[in-house]
Amino acid sequence: MSIDRRTAIAAAGWAALAARRAQAQQPARFFTPQESELLDLVSEMILPADQHSPGARAAGVSQYIGLIAANSPPKEQQRWRSGVQAFAQFAEKSHGKPFQALDPARRAAVLAALAREEAHPETEAGRFFADMKQITVFAYYTSRTGLLDELEYKGNQAMSAFPACAQPIKGQA
Repeated sequence: MSIDRRTAIAAAGWAALAARRAQAQQPARFFTPQESELLDLVSEMILPADQHSPGARAAGVSQYIGLIAANSPPKEQQRWRSGVQAFAQFAEKSHGKPFQALDPARRAAVLAALAREEAHPETEAGRFFADMKQITVFAYYTSRTGLLDELEYKGNQAMSAFPACAQPIKGQA
């Protein structure tokens, strides 16, 4: 059996494409499995699944955060790493167990405690939680799940008419 040059080049191209595709499907490996689980739990508590929204987990928010952290400069990577650790230590100090081992009510208590300092975070755990809220919302609503499935974005389209606003104008009935 002989292979001509075109077939060999095509086969090499397909092999390279398959390798790139497999590499792209691998999650970023910046966070440990325990840290990734913590990010997944926190992001899902920030934007939980309900009857209208599939939630942060379905949108892959924690994977997005891992990708961002893995491709950030070393100073930003250190900020993510120390933030996750500070959050985990805060949860364990507050309730005697790792965040992942807490029941839902105690997890909510951890977030509520950190939310009190959200406007002006004073601790590293507080800064981490404020950052988590921002990146969770951004990652969710720029994901396919948030943008297309929940918000039902149709893309840039020319409209022949604009639907009337359901909100009455102040002073008019």
